[in-house]
Amino acid sequence: MKKEAGRDARKFILCLVLIFIGALAIRGLVLWRSSPISFRGDELEYVSLAETLLKEGRLVTTERKASVFQGGKPGEPTAYRSPVLPVFLAAHYKIFGHSHAFPRLTLIFLSSTICIFLAVIGRCAGHSHAGLLASALWAVNPPSVVGDYSSDRLYSENLGVFFLIGGFTALTLFYLKPGLRRITAAGLLLGIAVLSRGYLLFVLPVCAVFIYLFTGVKRWLYLSLFTLIISLVVGGWATRNYYVIGKLTLSTATDHFYMGNNLWARGSFNGDFITLGYDAPQFKVIKDRYPNMNEMSEIEVSEMWSREAVRSITSDPMRFAWLLMRKSLVFWGPFQYWSYGSYKRPYLFSFMLIFALFAIIRSRDRHTRRLVMLFWIPTISVFGAALLTYASDRYRFVTEPCIFFLGAIGIIEAAGPFMKSRKNFDRPVGCQIEKCETEK
Repeated sequence: MKKEAGRDARKFILCLVLIFIGALAIRGLVLWRSSPISFRGDELEYVSLAETLLKEGRLVTTERKASVFQGGKPGEPTAYRSPVLPVFLAAHYKIFGHSHAFPRLTLIFLSSTICIFLAVIGRCAGHSHAGLLASALWAVNPPSVVGDYSSDRLYSENLGVFFLIGGFTALTLFYLKPGLRRITAAGLLLGIAVLSRGYLLFVLPVCAVFIYLFTGVKRWLYLSLFTLIISLVVGGWATRNYYVIGKLTLSTATDHFYMGNNLWARGSFNGDFITLGYDAPQFKVIKDRYPNMNEMSEIEVSEMWSREAVRSITSDPMRFAWLLMRKSLVFWGPFQYWSYGSYKRPYLFSFMLIFALFAIIRSRDRHTRRLVMLFWIPTISVFGAALLTYASDRYRFVTEPCIFFLGAIGIIEAAGPFMKSRKNFDRPVGCQIEKCETEK
């Protein structure tokens, strides 16, 4: 029995090493072919924030961000962007000089490390086949390899997905064997994930409920420690914002709230704003209503966007209900802009989503069902954020490894009767948690 278990462990490690090397090679090839980098979207602003942080030691509004969108004046403290990516870039510039190649190399390494996280989760939870399958799928997942926000791009999603999956790996290990170090790691990683992408804040309260319900006699100790760590990490940034811009907040980017709910919105980041820019009707209304917007502070502009979003929702509740339906379809479907052309790449997510739903039905024991619940938390939580703002596969991307893992469980459960090696390779998670008491 021991020889057989050792042989299975060696097979698992060999498969994982090959997948990790393959993921690195694919991403490295993409990076090599796209060097030097041609910036697009928000990347140039993150670079500007990092350069200013390195030079002045503080995060301030850049020249590149139009005041009509963000508020404030260049050189004033800002809380519009999440802080983790600028700090990440600034650290690389400090150590390696002003080269974009080194942070991109680190990003593709972190993206490839997610393959290890998924495989380890599967192995420890008694789903080795599912862990390796999810790992292999993430290694070749088109949005993380060649998409508009692929792993070599300087977008905050690429750090957010690493810290989120790392946090859920620690949380899974904590569930299997509770301990102070594991819950500490989970709190730190999830806290940094929130500071990478602010909408991941919705994940934290649900994780706290999970810890309380399924930890056991020391639940209050673990929940208190988890809450304390989150408060220090996330609260530290919010406190900084209170002192430098005058408001206890994680971000001033409330324009997303308005863009997703104004009277011209369509449920996703598209339409008039894409084609007309600031000449779009939703912005013309704002300019007419606030002619002095260019003179407003960042906090005043942020509060203005929130106020106008609420005004749009309350003035036409039926249209808001229609928007909620459209956001749901966009979020869960492969057609982000209601066309299949350039957005055919998220189709793998849609395929795995079908089997992720199947995993709920075919979970083998109560512990596996709990883990299935745990890994649904990120996607459901981000979906809630999308309903408040607008749906985009860019924001959903951060949670896609969780759906890959759940979908892999569903596929393995469906194929279980045809897999002769599964009995020895996969061990029920309940047996691990209860120390095989049923075998004694």
